[in-house]
Amino acid sequence: MTPSDIDPADASAGDAVREQPPRPGHAANRLVPEAVAARFLRIGERYFLPDRSLAFVDGGTRLQVLTHNLDVVHGVVAIMQARGWRQVQVTGAPAFRQLLWREATLQGIEVHGHRPGALELQQLERAKARSRTAAHPPAPDPVGAEVAASAPGAGPGPAGDGPARGGGRAPVRGILLAHAAAPYRFDPAQRLSYYARVRTAAGERTLWGADLERAIAESRSGVQVGDEVVVRPRGARPVAVRVAQRNEAGERVGERKVVVSRTAWTVETARHLEALQRKAEMVRGGHLPAGALLARDPELASAVAGLRLAAQFAQRVAPRADDQARIVDAIREGLARALAEGDRIRLPAFRSRERGAPERGRPPRAIDGPAPARA
Repeated sequence: MTPSDIDPADASAGDAVREQPPRPGHAANRLVPEAVAARFLRIGERYFLPDRSLAFVDGGTRLQVLTHNLDVVHGVVAIMQARGWRQVQVTGAPAFRQLLWREATLQGIEVHGHRPGALELQQLERAKARSRTAAHPPAPDPVGAEVAASAPGAGPGPAGDGPARGGGRAPVRGILLAHAAAPYRFDPAQRLSYYARVRTAAGERTLWGADLERAIAESRSGVQVGDEVVVRPRGARPVAVRVAQRNEAGERVGERKVVVSRTAWTVETARHLEALQRKAEMVRGGHLPAGALLARDPELASAVAGLRLAAQFAQRVAPRADDQARIVDAIREGLARALAEGDRIRLPAFRSRERGAPERGRPPRAIDGPAPARA
């Protein structure tokens, strides 16, 4: 059967993509990229999204897609690339065929079953041009190069700058449009990375970083596509990775181990961060709730406990009231800053001493009592 023998709008075929010509016994038809396998839940041939909805079914030479979710389509295209598919037939709803055609064509895969219009072709050429522009600067390490901007007037970010510069990059605020595993900068020759596409006031930006997947999955505000988010780099750390070695013709001839700087990220909704900022101001101003209201807010409860420990510590180390106040104010500011940044407040464990066991011959005193006067 040739691609022209298949009706792309055949409802019985469903939203699906298949290799052309099919190779049923080929070993590559079981390959699934690690980044894709980590993103979906799998039961047999069925892959599910984190909310347990069915995403796609893997039939070897045919991938049936159950949602038009862009992340799912990116995962399907990544599977097609891993299996070496160079020509495919797409069937199903027009919206799905259009989406699959665009994403697969960007990765150099020939798609039958969708006839693009002039506007689609123009959009595709612009997307290709952005990818070529983003790929122009030298990127010796595709895994460590963590950020690329595609906003108008903004060039790609530095590739793996290290802890100082990585932690100094400004946060990006806007509407989260998509996030998924994909070859770095959508270049089929590069290894899989992870991206988040954000629509900012200045235009769309595409951020790249292996840690973005974890940051979104572990977001304390439960980030979803369509939310207004703040994406922040939080420093970097060195990691050892393997990157491909290629000859002058671009053919892969092996791998080499290199040490790169990998950026850590946080991704939270803007509303969540604004709420944290309000709590930070409450800590700074001392206007803290009590009783049941405090018990319902673990973040503020931790800050209050931290202030109590700060007062006890200040009494232990400083005999003068003004010195104690300065110590408490410094700790108060640190707690407020941690709240505003979304960091978890980790309190030191306090070990009480048994009564009758004075410290190195000193008489016991109450925790909240004043420190002994110095001669």
